[in-house]
Amino acid sequence: MFNWNHFPVTRNQLLRLTSPIGCLYNVNEPIDELQRTLTDTVLTCNQCQGFYNKHCTQSGTQWNCVLCGGVNEGVGSVNQSDDYTYCYKDHEETATLIIDLNTPQDEFEVLITELVQAIRLHDDLAIAVITFDKHCYLWDPQHSTTFTFRDEKSTLNKSSSVFCSNVARVEEYLLSLSPVVNDSSTKRPLRATGLALSIASTVSKESLSLLFVSGPCTVGPGQVVSLSKRETIRTFNDITKGRAKLMDKARTFYKSLKDLYVCSFISSLDQTGLFEMQSCMNSVTLVDSFNTNLFKQSLSQTIESGSIAQMEVLTSKEITIRGFLGPGAINKARKSGNLNDEPLGKSGSNSIKFVQLSNTSMGILFHMDTVAYASERSKIGSYVYVQIRTWVKGKLRVTTLKKPTLNNEGVKLENGFNQEAWIVLLMRLYCWQELQMKDFDYNQRLVQLFQKFGTFIPQEPDTFQLPQNFRLLPHIWQHLPCTPIVQIVNKTPDEWCYYALTFSHVDLHDCMKILYPLLLEFDTDKEREVPLTASSIKSNVILLMDTYFHVIVHWGSQVSQWNETSQDHEGITKMIESTRKYDIGSRLPLPRYVQCVEGDSQSRFLKAQLDDDFIPWWDNMCNTVCNK
Repeated sequence: MFNWNHFPVTRNQLLRLTSPIGCLYNVNEPIDELQRTLTDTVLTCNQCQGFYNKHCTQSGTQWNCVLCGGVNEGVGSVNQSDDYTYCYKDHEETATLIIDLNTPQDEFEVLITELVQAIRLHDDLAIAVITFDKHCYLWDPQHSTTFTFRDEKSTLNKSSSVFCSNVARVEEYLLSLSPVVNDSSTKRPLRATGLALSIASTVSKESLSLLFVSGPCTVGPGQVVSLSKRETIRTFNDITKGRAKLMDKARTFYKSLKDLYVCSFISSLDQTGLFEMQSCMNSVTLVDSFNTNLFKQSLSQTIESGSIAQMEVLTSKEITIRGFLGPGAINKARKSGNLNDEPLGKSGSNSIKFVQLSNTSMGILFHMDTVAYASERSKIGSYVYVQIRTWVKGKLRVTTLKKPTLNNEGVKLENGFNQEAWIVLLMRLYCWQELQMKDFDYNQRLVQLFQKFGTFIPQEPDTFQLPQNFRLLPHIWQHLPCTPIVQIVNKTPDEWCYYALTFSHVDLHDCMKILYPLLLEFDTDKEREVPLTASSIKSNVILLMDTYFHVIVHWGSQVSQWNETSQDHEGITKMIESTRKYDIGSRLPLPRYVQCVEGDSQSRFLKAQLDDDFIPWWDNMCNTVCNK
C-alpha cells in the first residue's frame, strides 16, 4: 500500500510530498482476488532479472519488460494477474534455540516445558540448541556432547548443519538441562548473551533464531552493564548526558553480527540490553514471566508462522530505492543499479532478509527522478512500475504494481494520497532515526504537509480546510504524544525500543491501532466506534479499547452494579459476550488484557489514551499552520 499512489513528474511536484514516496508490503496479504499459484517456469528478463507479469507486452515469441524495456525471447503464461505465487523447491524449516541458563529455577522449568510442547507440534523442524551462562555451549547431537566457547575468538570449524537434530532428540536434550544458581545479593549473574548470539550467527545461517533471556549481558562482547548491582543499567538520562559508557561498544558489536534473524522472548522486570541488541532483533515478546499465557501463545505462534524471507525490489528506470523500514538486515550480496544516492532507513541493496511472521509488513522507500521544467515532462512516461519478489517457505511471490504519473490527464497528486500509509511510514522513519540516536521532527513534516495541501488565507486560521482524504491526520497528530513510540516519560530505553521495533514490523492495520487506538462502545442493543475522548466514558456502557499492546475492557459504574445485583441480566450478558468475541487477529506479540471498572486504579490504562477536547487543539493547529 503506497502513501502516494500518483507519482510526481516535476521538481515542484516532488517537493510538495514533504516525505519520501513509500509503500507497506505484507507477503501474507493478497493484493487482488486474481492472485494465483503457478507451476510453469517463470520467464525472467535478461537485462534487469525482472519476472514476466501481465503488464509486459507480448509480440510473437518475444516479450518486452515493463521495468527496463528489454526485449526477451519466450511466451509468457501469466496474463491474468500482477500478483502470483510460484512454488520453486521443497523447503526444510530450521531453527536455533538460544537459552539463558541464568534464568531462575522456577522460570527455567516453565520455559523448558513450554519449549518442548511447542516443538512437538512441528516434527519436520530441524533444531540446533545453544545455551549460555558465563560461557557459551553448542550442542553437538552427532557426538552427544557440547562445544564450549569462552570468548569471541573461539572458532567453529564444522558445518552448521551438523548441529541440527530432530525434535525427539532435541526434546531429550532440553529436558536434561539445568539452570545456573546465582546466590549473590550484590552481583549479577555471569551472562554472555553477546557471545551466544555471535556463535548463533555462525550456526543459524538462513534459519530462525529464538532467544530466551532473563537479564542483561554482563560479560564478554556485547556487555551492557557491570556485574555489581550497585551500578544500574543505563537510562535515557544517562544516554543523553553521555554516561552510558558500555553502550556504544555494545551497539557496534551487535551491528557487526551477520546472518542473524532473532525473535527474542524476554522475561525480566529489569532491562536486558534490548536497546543495544536492536540491530539483531526481528521481533520481541516482553513478559514479566515465562509462566504466562502471553508468552506461551506468542511462542507457539512464532514457531508456527516464523520463517526466513528474502525480498527484492525492482523498479522502472525513473524510480530508485532509498531503503527499507522494517525488520531484518540488508542482503548486500545482491545489488542492482536502482539504488538512490541519498539512502534512508536500512540501505545499500535492493534486497533484504527478515523473519516473516503472520503480521509482518516491510516498508520500502523510493525516490522519483523528476524533471526541472514542465516543458520536459514528456521524458517521463504515463506509468511507472515496481516489482516486489519475496522468497519464503519454498515459494516465490511476485507482485508487480503499476502506478500513474501526473502526466496522465486529470490525475492529481492529492487524489492519490493514502493518509494511513503516509502517517505509518512517517512514524516508522521517526522510529528508525530515534533508534539510530538521530533527531527527527515529525511535527514539522505534518505542518508542511498541511501547508502544501490545505486551503487557507495566510494569517486567517478560521479559513483552514483539508481535503477529505487528509482529515484523519489531525486526530492522529493530536494523539501521537500519547502513543508508546513517542511518549518516553517513565519508560526505560529497552521498553521504548520494544515498542519501536514492534511498530516497525507489524502490518498497516496494527500500526494504526498503535497510532490511534480503536475505542468501541457496547450497550444493551448495539456496538459502535466512539471518539477517543473522556466524554465516551459512560456509566451504562462497556468500552473496549484496542491499543495493539493492550486490550482494555472498561465497565461503567452502573454496568458493574447491574452485574453484581443481577439486574438487567440478559442485557449485561449480551454486552459481556460481545467484548469476549472481539477478534485480535493473528498479531505478534499478543496483547495484554486489562479488565477495569470506572473509577478503579486499572482504569488509568484507558484514561491515559484519551485525548483532550479536539476543538481547542484544532484551533491551535490551524494557527500554527496558517501563521508559520
